[in-house]
This record gives sequence, C-alpha cells and structure tokens, in this order.
Amino acid sequence: MLFKYSAAILALSLVAAPVAARTPPPAGIWANPHNTVHVTFKRCRDAICGTVVWASRTAIEDAQRGGVDQLVGEELFRDFVEDEPGRWSGEVFIPDVGQTVSGTIT
Repeated sequence: MLFKYSAAILALSLVAAPVAARTPPPAGIWANPHNTVHVTFKRCRDAICGTVVWASRTAIEDAQRGGVDQLVGEELFRDFVEDEPGRWSGEVFIPDVGQTVSGTIT
C-alpha cells in the first residue's frame, strides 16, 4: 500500500514541478570592449537582432572602409536564437571587413 501512495505522490510532484524557464533574451544597449560601438537588441521575426545605435568616428570610418556607408542603423547581430539555456547563436556582420560569421552570445 505504501508503494501506491509513494508512486501517486511522485506522479503529482512531477506534474507540479515547474518547467525550466528559458533565459531572457539579450536586452538593452551593449557596448563592445573598446566602447566604440553601441548595439540595442530587439525581437525580430522569431529571433533576436542587434542594431547599432551609436558609433565612434573611428568605428564609422572603419566601417566605411569595409563598404558600409551608414554604421548607425546597421544590423550587426542577425537571427539569434537560444540553442541552450543562456546561449544564443546566430550571425554577426563585421562591418569593417564586410563579412558575416557565425557567433554566440552567452
């Protein structure tokens, strides 16, 4: 009889256990390590994207040499999705070399 009650309690505790919450997406304004570019993150389609909201004169000139006319407003982080808790993966556009690479945010 004790086994039946234990099994019932275990079953109820499994049903009542909270589902692991997903990590909140990147938010706010982020700065690169040299504080020459500031990016804001927002939801775009079914993912997260990051767009330049401020850039230093040096960063703007570097981007222009890479073929980007307007760095402010450029989407640098594209289609980032959470592939495991606390880890977001997507594409990163590097304006000063004009290339897109895979990247992660943790």
